[in-house]
Amino acid sequence: MSPNVVTRACGIAAAALGFLALASWAAPGHPLLDGLGRGWLSMPPSTAFLSILFGIAVLFAARTPLDRTARFAGVAAGSGGALIALLLFFFSSQDQAPTDQIASVVALCFVLTGLSLVAVLASSDKRTWPAMAAFWLAVLVVLAGGIFLLADLFDAPLPNGWALGWPAPAAISTVLAALGTSLATLSGKAVWASGPRIDATSLRASRAFMLVFVLMATAIVTAGGIYFHRHIIRYRAEVERQLLAVVELKANELANWRAERLGDAKALYRNFYFARLVRRALDNPRDAEAWTHLHHWLQQVREAHGYDKISILDSKGVALVSVSSSLAAPTGHESAHQIPSSGQLILQDFHRHEAGGPLGLSLLAPIIDQTDGKRPLGFLTLEIDPRKYLYPLIKRWPTPSATAETLLVRRDGNDVLYLNDLRFRKDSALSLRLPLTRTDMPEARAALGQQGVVDGINYRGVPVIAALRPVPDTPWVLVAQVDTAEVIEPLAKSLWMQAILVGTVLLAAGTILALKWRHQLMRHYSERLRTLEELQKSEFRYRELFEANPHPMWVFDAETLHFLAVNDAAAAHYGYSRDEFSKLTVADVRPAEDLLWLLDAVADRRELKTFTSVRHRKKDGTLIDVEITAHALDFGGRRAEVVLVHDVTERKRAEERLRVLSRAVEQSPAATVITDTQGRFEYVNPKFLEVSGYTWEELAGKTPAVIKSGLTPLEVYQDLWGAIVSGKEWRGRLQNRRKDGELYWEYEIISPLKNEQGVITHYIAVKEDITERIRLEQAQARLIGILDATPDFVSMADAQRRVTYLNPAARKLLGLGRDDDISHVTVPNSHPEKVAKLLLDVGIPTAIRDGIWKGESLFLDVTGREVPMSQTIVAHKDANGEVEYISTVCRDMTEHKRTEATLQHELARHKETTGELLNARLRLAERDRRESIGRLAAGVAHEVKNPLAIIRLGVDYLARQPACASDQAEVLEDVRQASDRADRIISGLLNLSREKALERRPARIEEIVDNAIKLLNHEIVLREIVVARYYGSTPPLFVDPDLLQQVFINLLLNAIQAIGQAGGIDVVARSIYVNERDVQPDEIRMFAIGERLVLVEIKDNGPGIAPEHKQKLFDPFFTTKPTGEGTGLGLAVSRNIVMMHGGFISLSNRPEGGASALVGLRVTGERVANEEADTGSR
Repeated sequence: MSPNVVTRACGIAAAALGFLALASWAAPGHPLLDGLGRGWLSMPPSTAFLSILFGIAVLFAARTPLDRTARFAGVAAGSGGALIALLLFFFSSQDQAPTDQIASVVALCFVLTGLSLVAVLASSDKRTWPAMAAFWLAVLVVLAGGIFLLADLFDAPLPNGWALGWPAPAAISTVLAALGTSLATLSGKAVWASGPRIDATSLRASRAFMLVFVLMATAIVTAGGIYFHRHIIRYRAEVERQLLAVVELKANELANWRAERLGDAKALYRNFYFARLVRRALDNPRDAEAWTHLHHWLQQVREAHGYDKISILDSKGVALVSVSSSLAAPTGHESAHQIPSSGQLILQDFHRHEAGGPLGLSLLAPIIDQTDGKRPLGFLTLEIDPRKYLYPLIKRWPTPSATAETLLVRRDGNDVLYLNDLRFRKDSALSLRLPLTRTDMPEARAALGQQGVVDGINYRGVPVIAALRPVPDTPWVLVAQVDTAEVIEPLAKSLWMQAILVGTVLLAAGTILALKWRHQLMRHYSERLRTLEELQKSEFRYRELFEANPHPMWVFDAETLHFLAVNDAAAAHYGYSRDEFSKLTVADVRPAEDLLWLLDAVADRRELKTFTSVRHRKKDGTLIDVEITAHALDFGGRRAEVVLVHDVTERKRAEERLRVLSRAVEQSPAATVITDTQGRFEYVNPKFLEVSGYTWEELAGKTPAVIKSGLTPLEVYQDLWGAIVSGKEWRGRLQNRRKDGELYWEYEIISPLKNEQGVITHYIAVKEDITERIRLEQAQARLIGILDATPDFVSMADAQRRVTYLNPAARKLLGLGRDDDISHVTVPNSHPEKVAKLLLDVGIPTAIRDGIWKGESLFLDVTGREVPMSQTIVAHKDANGEVEYISTVCRDMTEHKRTEATLQHELARHKETTGELLNARLRLAERDRRESIGRLAAGVAHEVKNPLAIIRLGVDYLARQPACASDQAEVLEDVRQASDRADRIISGLLNLSREKALERRPARIEEIVDNAIKLLNHEIVLREIVVARYYGSTPPLFVDPDLLQQVFINLLLNAIQAIGQAGGIDVVARSIYVNERDVQPDEIRMFAIGERLVLVEIKDNGPGIAPEHKQKLFDPFFTTKPTGEGTGLGLAVSRNIVMMHGGFISLSNRPEGGASALVGLRVTGERVANEEADTGSR
């Protein structure tokens, strides 16, 4: 690539970047600039101006040959630009820079650029030292731009004073690198142009050496950049770790400090002796000793823990006694009224009791009287001065730092509030607040809940690195921050040293390359120089016409189609360099479909057409439409063609867009009309003809009056013409008439069309047929009228459950006027909490799933009264099944509920009376049965017990005789056991018939059952039976525990004997409330609805109860055991004991096998109505 191409390309690049930067300032938000990357193009306006100035000046300086005008323009631009940059440099150095904030280092680089440009233009063939100076000045600018680019690429900090001071350094760095490269190329050409030209062999050697140097330099710079980038990452990680450690340490210290203060308050919170002393003082205000002790106690606590003030308040918040570090009089506390509702400690956040007063925190605690139902006697307040300990704790920093500080903030509405005095802003506590919208501030991010390490701008407007950490159990957030400049200062020094090292290596290599280049340039031949001079003279005119042409031009061989010459415009337009063009043919820039025509033309040795339109292909594959003009010529003894190319792609695209626009209007679903200024039709699209029913022949030359219905008010047409004649757009509805006489509605947008002079030449109207929409609006109005008249509650909500409509009945219920805002109406604030949860969790999801949900609910009217409603929720969905809106219709069920409650009450009374009668009948039957058994037992006991006693005495006498043989002893033992069994049966009958008085006392059913199990534990272990107990929450019973223990021993013993060996028994105890579901079993019919029972169920996995035995289980003397192993009275006695307690007992088989014994006992004096509880389904 020639030096001129490099120079011009770099100059164009610098100017283009400057133009784009100025455009981004002039047109913010332009989509084209946003697509190019507005952030990357951003630079100060002064920097953009200097970029454009020097870029254009470089183009002037690169002209060949350099005429006097171009030289003067270049010197003027360079001198003026250097002077402007020098002024900006001084302003920036003294912090007096203009509002564009150009950096001093950038201004200095532009000064060097201007000096380099002036020096290169001041050089000549005989005076080359200005060009040499310009070269090294340009090299300095290139190095500066490269350093800035590398720093931006690897995110490396720059040394102090080198910061670009702008958020987009890449664009500024690119401009500097481009200007430096262009001037280095231009000055290098001037320096070495006077020396000898390099031959082909030396040129190839020098190119190879330059390539090696470029690769080596790239590797050195890349390795250095990667190493430094990793060093930055490690250094940054260490800084973040230190900040996190600081903020974590301080957060823990704050949490510990808060816990200690709460511990101080808790020490007095439920202190029996302290409360007794307070009560003594309050009961007798004249008890001086009590008040003295109380004051002394508070004084000791204040001095021991460093509180600023301690007060005791009465229940109204009035101070009774206070001790403080000052002589201030006792005062009340505005937060004391919060304690009775919570009964807990309260730590009041940072506050001022009065405007401009001192800062403080407060601990409030109730003083509980443990002897009087835990009644609060008063309240204790502990006042804390944060300046004594808390602020110094926050302010301390573990290492020396010029900018590090710790901030304590909290969110206050839409602001972040600073709670401590800042290092660089005094008296900021509770007075400095900044909006949460400043998300570039770490404090705002912390208040919004973000944690960890962030970069941002602090309250001073200075970039900082900050660690964010909330203080546990508080609304406070800690921010530990340090200025970014302080953090990167050591990195900048490291970068400086590394840059010097890399620069030294590169400078040494560049020096060797320059010496080699200079040596090779000295090896030239005078003959080649003379030949070149002759060629330059012969080609001067050609160059002027060919090279300077703004349109692409080339010369190609008519035989082989190879390019012989191309101008700069062709290279720039097609994307190929001159070297690349020299290796191409015309076929390479033509589409594949044109190749056959080109090959035929070459074969027939035909000349190309003088003028034709074809398509070309650029290097990137883009196809363009061009018009070419070709002429034949002789080029170095070859038959050739010279071609001038005009790119007409944009023109054809505009024509195509016009055709597309025309088709769009023709095929538009909206009617379109264009008239002249008198309103006469000049164009209508097919949609208008379809809607109106007219043909174009019928409308030509007429006005829209042909479709007027006469029903639109005249004022509408006057407003229409008044708007469009004045150049404004008019929008509105018109009622028109079709050709067949049918009326229809249209929504029209009518706009004036103006020519280049701003004169109105036509009017265009776009019309939409809204007849169906009008009909729907009228139907909707009728429906709304019905909804407004109904007494039922009707509402509608969108898919996000936001209420959009309430009918008058609904507004009346909720206390809203006809025009009141309803955006605040929601399900939670219109229903009681449980009902709202039911609707949100069940009702609405069911309606969305099934389309509808019906049920009963409660509404809260304007007074807060709960209104029972019969509610229907309907989800209205579109064709895709997506919910469009949700409607609710509710009917007031107050009267219905009142009537239903009355009937339920009467029914409950009837059932209670029926239960009492049934219970009395059962008790009477049981009493009769016991009396019959008693009479039988009395007779049997009288007739049998005396003979049994004689038999027992005789057996004992015979057994003691010495002459009694062993076989006789066995017979006597059998007789003794038989007589004992008969005696037990008679005793059991007597016990069964007697109604023993119950010794009732409070007892837990679990303890009674556990005692019975303990008594049978030997038998349980012996038979390897596992007893599992499942106890629910049961109330205490007022029963005879000893008798009930006998019942459970009988039932457990029956279960053990039924299992035999290796089985399991489950004992379940629970509490139920009798309701409608429990009244089916005969046993529970004895109890009233709402009465509370305790149920104990003993379940075994034995063989169960035989069907033929079920009716005899409670009969006296009935037993399924072998003869001699049971009396058959255990269940009868157990039933008698349970019924004496007013309960029931039943036996049944379990579905899974085994038997179940159920005992139900009444909870004396407790009845609950309409309470939800586990009914214990059996």
